Amino acid sequence: IGTDNTGLYRYDGRQFSYFESEASQFLKNYSCNTGKQISDSTFAFGSILNGVIITDHKGNIQRRYNTNNGLNNNTVLSMLMDADMGLWIGLDEGTNYIDMLTPFTFYKSRGGTLGTIYALMEKDNALYIGTNHGLFRTEIHKKGNIFSFYNLDFIRGSQGQVWTLEEMNGQIICGHNEGTFIVNDNQLERISSVTGGWAYTPLEGHIISGTYTGIIVFQKDQNGQWQFRNKISGFQEPTRYLETDYLGYIWASHHQKGVYKIELSENLDSVVSVEHFSEIESLTRNIKVFKINNRVVFTTGENIYTWDFVRNTIIPFQALTNYLGDYALAAQISHFEKNLYWFFRDDKIALFEINMDFSATKVIEIPQENINLPQRNIQLVSLENNTFLIPSPQNFNAFNVTLAQQRKEISRLQFEELIFYGRRDTLSWFRSFPSQKIPSSSNNLTVFFADPSNFSKYPRTWHFRIRKLDPAWQSTNRNQFTYLDLKHGKYTLEIMCDNQEVIQTNFTIAKPFLISNSAIVIYTLALIALTWGLFRFFRFEISRHRELVAMEVKQSSLEKELDYKSYELMLTVRHLLLKDSILNDLKEQITALKEQSAKYPIKYIKNMEKVIDHGLGTQSVEWKNAMNNLKLSQQGLFQALKDNYPSLTPNDLKLCSYLRMNFNTKEIAQLLNISPRAAEVSRHRIRKKLKLSHGENLVEFLMKEDFNSEE
Repeated sequence: IGTDNTGLYRYDGRQFSYFESEASQFLKNYSCNTGKQISDSTFAFGSILNGVIITDHKGNIQRRYNTNNGLNNNTVLSMLMDADMGLWIGLDEGTNYIDMLTPFTFYKSRGGTLGTIYALMEKDNALYIGTNHGLFRTEIHKKGNIFSFYNLDFIRGSQGQVWTLEEMNGQIICGHNEGTFIVNDNQLERISSVTGGWAYTPLEGHIISGTYTGIIVFQKDQNGQWQFRNKISGFQEPTRYLETDYLGYIWASHHQKGVYKIELSENLDSVVSVEHFSEIESLTRNIKVFKINNRVVFTTGENIYTWDFVRNTIIPFQALTNYLGDYALAAQISHFEKNLYWFFRDDKIALFEINMDFSATKVIEIPQENINLPQRNIQLVSLENNTFLIPSPQNFNAFNVTLAQQRKEISRLQFEELIFYGRRDTLSWFRSFPSQKIPSSSNNLTVFFADPSNFSKYPRTWHFRIRKLDPAWQSTNRNQFTYLDLKHGKYTLEIMCDNQEVIQTNFTIAKPFLISNSAIVIYTLALIALTWGLFRFFRFEISRHRELVAMEVKQSSLEKELDYKSYELMLTVRHLLLKDSILNDLKEQITALKEQSAKYPIKYIKNMEKVIDHGLGTQSVEWKNAMNNLKLSQQGLFQALKDNYPSLTPNDLKLCSYLRMNFNTKEIAQLLNISPRAAEVSRHRIRKKLKLSHGENLVEFLMKEDFNSEE
């Protein structure tokens, strides 16, 4: 039973008794306001003045939560346990959430006194913390699975940037902006004034160190303490990372210039040779050098490489990276123990066991945001109970591997809302799946989902896909995503959470009306109607074409017959002209004979005149019939000439007709009953009316089938 200001009490069914404990004393001082039983042996109490405490069944405080380590304020009004063993804290200002099963414990200094952390080391139950403010030391205390750090002390004389902390033969070496120091408890002793103690590695009983201005060597004195020996001449490049290979070569990396392979003299005082590799596969910056199972490797953040002693070149380390998965993109590697190595990425860490053939097995994976910092060599500290301290820029975290392995991940991933929308319509399904087809006009999809499980994991990543569109998973840190312009068809939407559990739903986008079944029926009927219409049209056209062909054949036949008749008529006219000429000649001769009638009997001459007159009368009838036929045959010619040359007279048209029939001037004069001279004058007049040039032939012009008055 909790009281306001007098602590905790027990009730055995008959009486109350004071519960003497650390928790009671805390609640006396800070006023108990609420409590909650977490498990059979764990309790939570909220205070008015100092946040929340978590205790065991004996009242020993296991954890404290207040404004120093995450609460919005220290006034706790209420508490609630959820199904995932998460403790919700209702505060005077807002709400906080505490994951009681988390393997993480977060630590930060009050007021930011530590600064940015660059190095961590544990020795003799003390934690040394190297930052950009200097070196700090704190005692490590443990209650249950929880570690606490008390009495944070600043080590005098360490002001400035601490780059690294290394233990060499039981001595703590501190690489500092001002040089290299030995750390003894709270004391600092400088052993080198060469600025920038960046990296330290053993070499033939010595220690070599990479600094701002090259490489230096340390050796032990008579008392076994490390002391400065010499600076290696012949190499003065800033050396952030430093390793040695099994042949004794030194590998030094420069954060901008690449990697150097260095051979030292036997007494380690000078450089014998330097081979410079300015780039690895076109990468020149942030190349780092490490060592795995006594083999030098290089990281670029895009791949891991190694030195090929046979070909004397740097090559991708496929024998290792084939087993690392996405940790082949690790920016840093740190040796843990024996054949165990930490690989660091921007958002997670993994411990791999690496065999002699460089096959690798992942042992542990720890999510961790913002672990990488420029020029920071990341070091994890191993504590009791399978716990690791992980530095972050401003704080450090404890990760309990045992709790992480015992924790059961329960997924509550679910769809919240599916919204299909287009230019006009919007359709929504809230926690249900669409059973009917979605109109094609609403083919944009926005999916909202919820995952209340593992609430404390933040930020989280979910994966989603529509297998029909892309078999690869896409990632999101938000609780929604969108697909645009989905085509018609059946789809299966899948979402996967951290523990690989997948939820899915099916939906169908209907076909657009233009390609729907109804439209296909309409298209089919229209095609049939069009086909029938085309059939009727082509049949009509074929019939009409046949008629036209028949008419053309008939016209051609008529034209040929007309040509023949015209030719026959021309012969007839010529024959009549000849006959008429003969008869007229005979008549003239008989007239002459009549004048000499004394020589010939008159009755014979009169009989001959009767015969000739009868012949001329018959000739006149034949002439009349021939002229009528000629007029009929030349009607088309007359009309064409009249249409194109209105100034032509009827006599002109007759003359044109005779010329077209190829009569000569004499014959034309006889037909028109004029003199040949008059016929010639008429021809000249017609040429002018027809506007013929001097070189054009009148008969050839009239033989044409058509005429143009503009010629």
